[in-house]
Amino acid sequence: MFEDSWNDLVSEGLMDGEKMDSFNVPVYAPTLEEFREVVDADGSFRINRLELVMGSPPVVEHADDPVAVSRAVASNERSILGALVDAHVGKAFCDELFHRLQRRAEQRAHELMAQMRFPHVVSSLSFKSDTN
Repeated sequence: MFEDSWNDLVSEGLMDGEKMDSFNVPVYAPTLEEFREVVDADGSFRINRLELVMGSPPVVEHADDPVAVSRAVASNERSILGALVDAHVGKAFCDELFHRLQRRAEQRAHELMAQMRFPHVVSSLSFKSDTN
């Protein structure tokens, strides 16, 4: 939805395609095995517990209300990306982008409530002492 909202601005001639293409937020989420490999390679910690936990769906007061769901989704996305988008394209385009994202989210509200659960790597580590 985020990229589609950007594409709308470009296809309507409101924003240059280069502006969209030059916006990049690299995100990397390790697998449990990658996490384990990094901890083991460091050698300073012992893994007591390591698991992948699925997060809760978005917190929405009225989960059956598409407007409430779309507002929560857009607010969540804006809290993560808003400052970066604003710095990249300016406040007016930023406002329009997240407005469009909210409209798209409203059309897919039921689907989003069912699917918007993000995995989290949860671990308990202990510092290895020299006596172990």
